[in-house]
Amino acid sequence: MDLSTEIISRYLIRREVFDISCHNTVSSTNTLLKEAALAGAPEGSVIIAESQTSGRGRMGRSFYSPDGSGLYMSMLIRPDPDTVGKITTMAAVAVCRAIERTLDIKPDIKWVNDILLNGKKVCGILAEAATGGEGVMFVVLGIGVNVYMPSEGFTEDIADIAGALTETIRPDLRSRIAAAILDEFWEIYSKKENIAMEYNKRCIVPGNRVNVIKNGVAKPALALSLDEVCRLVVRYDNGETETLESGEISIKIDK
Repeated sequence: MDLSTEIISRYLIRREVFDISCHNTVSSTNTLLKEAALAGAPEGSVIIAESQTSGRGRMGRSFYSPDGSGLYMSMLIRPDPDTVGKITTMAAVAVCRAIERTLDIKPDIKWVNDILLNGKKVCGILAEAATGGEGVMFVVLGIGVNVYMPSEGFTEDIADIAGALTETIRPDLRSRIAAAILDEFWEIYSKKENIAMEYNKRCIVPGNRVNVIKNGVAKPALALSLDEVCRLVVRYDNGETETLESGEISIKIDK
């Protein structure tokens, strides 16, 4: 098995930061880590799985998590109030840096939380915050990466949109990617690095036609730009503009 705590730790630069637990099959790494967080787990706790039976994506969707081909991980962070809203964009940049570092390929970001390679989704990010009387207690950051193609292929509902990082089996690749993501994210997070400019450069959305999806209804628009905190500015066909802090879009790339 190329995915284990021992192998990941071998490639980690910041070994002292993380407490990593690897599992064969879990329901959801986010669910398990939220339970651990409520029981007092420290920041830097990480749960990684070979597969998930109830993997979750944004908007209540499931996240296809077959055995042996992907990397499914969740990290516990306890951010200050100013950082909470930046976690997803920080993670997107960290994943891109990690992929480039390990495979020397250049992925793209589709606002707000998808990582694409050659137009196909290879990674999804789900940040879930738990709030209490004094605001956000913690954030569980879930990251799912399609490293290899699943042996049986992707399910029919995602076959046209999902892809994988590589077709070539490489020693320890999933562990190396896991270590790189953790290190890159912590570099950004601990230094409160301003990644807005890098996120903007990596994001393929501005300048393209999109559908802004709200309550299941798609509204056509032109994506104009990202602002200084990575909110998406769109102009609808009726001339109205809107700045989106979060949400869902589909995109048609103009090439």
